[in-house]
Amino acid sequence: MPDDKATKPDKPERVMGEDPRLRRPEQLPIAVLLSMIAGLLGGLSLIVGLLWWLVTKTFGLGPKAFVIVGAVCIIYYLVVNASNIFGSFRQRRLVTGANTIVFAIMIFGVIVLLNVMAVRHPFFRYDSTESKRFSLSDQTLQIIKGLNEDIKLVAFMTPEYLRYAEIRSRLDDYSAVSPRVKVEFYDPKIRKDKVDEYNVTMPNCIIVSAGDKKETVTGGEEERITSAILAITTGEKTKIYFLAGHGELDPDGYEAESAGMIKDALESQQYAVETLTIMNQDTPAVPSDAAAVVIAGAQHPVPEAEMKALEKYADQGGKLFIALAPNPTAPDFESILKPRGVSPLKGKLIDPDANHHWQAPTIPAVLAPEQHQITEKLELLVLPTARALEIEEGPEPPPSYPGTPPPPTQKAAPLLKTSAEAWLDEIGEDGKGNGIKDGSETTGPLALAAAIDESKKDPAATPPGMPPPEDDEDAPGTRIVVVAGSQFMTRGIIDAGVWANGYFVLNSINWLVSNEKLISIPPKEVDTPYLAMTGAQKAIAAVLTLFIVPGLVILAGGFVWWRRRR
Repeated sequence: MPDDKATKPDKPERVMGEDPRLRRPEQLPIAVLLSMIAGLLGGLSLIVGLLWWLVTKTFGLGPKAFVIVGAVCIIYYLVVNASNIFGSFRQRRLVTGANTIVFAIMIFGVIVLLNVMAVRHPFFRYDSTESKRFSLSDQTLQIIKGLNEDIKLVAFMTPEYLRYAEIRSRLDDYSAVSPRVKVEFYDPKIRKDKVDEYNVTMPNCIIVSAGDKKETVTGGEEERITSAILAITTGEKTKIYFLAGHGELDPDGYEAESAGMIKDALESQQYAVETLTIMNQDTPAVPSDAAAVVIAGAQHPVPEAEMKALEKYADQGGKLFIALAPNPTAPDFESILKPRGVSPLKGKLIDPDANHHWQAPTIPAVLAPEQHQITEKLELLVLPTARALEIEEGPEPPPSYPGTPPPPTQKAAPLLKTSAEAWLDEIGEDGKGNGIKDGSETTGPLALAAAIDESKKDPAATPPGMPPPEDDEDAPGTRIVVVAGSQFMTRGIIDAGVWANGYFVLNSINWLVSNEKLISIPPKEVDTPYLAMTGAQKAIAAVLTLFIVPGLVILAGGFVWWRRRR
């Protein structure tokens, strides 16, 4: 028998191979290692140089140096690794990755293109801020949508102007509301031809034009732009007179006790403001072109002839804004106000419940005014050294038809009131009060301002379904706003941060002249959210953010590392 062992082939010896995991990594050449470092530094240098150029908008020595260094480093990396780079193009993984990158760049490009189209040709806008700070006011929208002619807003501003982006966005909002509004932007340093064409004499201004009429606006606030549009579309400017000659606040002054800020604000709304000295006239009278007369804190008695002229003006449908001086010997214009249901009271108002930043009982503050077109959207008005007003209540309303509102029962409507804790401190011969509340003094709530409107007839009781009676055009259209103080409208008080005082005066004058379209547009406040926390809550937040959360992250990382090691 043949030997089985002899016929079976020998099994090959099993050779133990080397575990690739135990193989020592090959050492990279020094040149390749240096090229990788150079590539990273080059990329960072290019990014820094480009960002520097985008922020400063000038390609100066700094950005140039970073870009040159970055380009040199990247070229060095490409030269050293050229063979590896060209060889890697044959790999399937690289081709797939390149396709992914190209596809991502295409998607990004489409998004950028859509964004640019939306900015240049907006078809839908939404302001998500609580105060709507990026939206035009309702008054402006009403005016722009009602335009009957084309308006051009031509801005001459340099891109370096701090408010360039803000004003450009605002003007774009105007053009987005109506196709009748055209917006143009020119750099006055470059377009000298346009500067000469529009006769521009001041930097960073806006020319509002319609046909041959134009107005120049500085500042770029919405209120000024809208006022200029009203001025060129409605014709002549409305004239407002400030009575002078009796110690009134000076509308042309710049000191703290002047009414110069009120005049500036009125002129920004395209009013023509002048002073009126009736005593110099041969026949005392209010000019026929007076849309309204402002009596801002008359200190000295008004002669009888002048008072008769003011009374005649009021009786013939005139418009008066009367701010009473706190001086006990100052005129109170009772002959004009009392027949209309308002009587100024003597004394110094003290309100210990006036909670505002000055915290002074002798400086009354009104946090929530009464409901009226003048006081809409206003809050926190401060009236230093104010007096008080007594508003006469009307008789019982006559019977009316079912379903119709009762007619008003008083001639004057209160605009501002004190708290119930206020009282009117009696002033002695020395001009001072004792500051003590006793039973004989008038207590709150007391009226600080009132509005009198005789421009329409009292609405009669009208049967349901019947139209209301038409107003008699020949009937007097008297409107009066009276405030029991004058210091509230001075430059010093408004400059102290009480902007609502100035807007109250502007709203009152706009209401007096029946310019409800321009009841002043208050500035939009920047909503700054605050988080009020107690000391314990602050300590808990600090421990969570500085210790607990980072500690948990470290523990989780350590646990993962330990599991992989096992």
